[in-house]
Amino acid sequence: MDNQEIPETYWILDHDDLCWAPSVLLKDHSETQMHVQCIVDEEYYAIEKPPIKVNKVALEGREDLMDL
Repeated sequence: MDNQEIPETYWILDHDDLCWAPSVLLKDHSETQMHVQCIVDEEYYAIEKPPIKVNKVALEGREDLMDL
């Protein structure tokens, strides 16, 4: 997969099932929060700013992020 095909992703910290889960930005909600959608379970979450960006290389060719 080409890096340009992967959208900017951010970690959801303390995800109920996954501990840390990658997500994509839906809306920059306020000065303290962003609304994102998890790319694993497709649920919506609010994350605190500043967000932690996911290194795009970490997602290339990975179906199960637990093998990282």
